[in-house]
Amino acid sequence: MSLASSVRLQTASNNGEGSLGKLSKDDTLVNNLNSTLNRTSALLTTVENGDGTIGKLMKDPTLYNSLSQSSSELQKLMYDFRQNPRSI
Repeated sequence: MSLASSVRLQTASNNGEGSLGKLSKDDTLVNNLNSTLNRTSALLTTVENGDGTIGKLMKDPTLYNSLSQSSSELQKLMYDFRQNPRSI
């Protein structure tokens, strides 16, 4: 990067222009980013604790296995129906 480019980048940043400039000058953007990171962290904590649907699927092998078996049974039913639609 040339010296002139570096100076332009620094000037733009100092004026609050571009992503870096906005991050350094605009509190709203930083606050929104912090809020998003906090919410993401809380969501991941909930999942890691096994709470909620996704958390239960990740932490409870019985629930996962039951859903997997149900899916397999449904696939078999659909196959049977396609082979003989009048039997149902």
